[in-house]
Amino acid sequence: MGRVWRCAYCDVVIGVYEPLVVMEENGPRHTSVAAEPKPSGDQWEHYHRDCWAAAFGQALKIRKMTEQERKRFPPLSTKGSHR
Repeated sequence: MGRVWRCAYCDVVIGVYEPLVVMEENGPRHTSVAAEPKPSGDQWEHYHRDCWAAAFGQALKIRKMTEQERKRFPPLSTKGSHR
């Protein structure tokens, strides 16, 4: 039997086919135990996908563009625009 991973957020075992997020040095990596029976070692935290979203969701919200950014990065399509 392979390694049993527990979610760092809820402490429940992460099932073989459940989406798994591994918080590595370079950021989160999405996988599953089925895809990687031996995911990264114990030095990284492992989360259910939904628990990861709950734990880090506030940090992931997309902020609105500033006026300066809108000028620098205009929309790709102007269809329907009155310019």
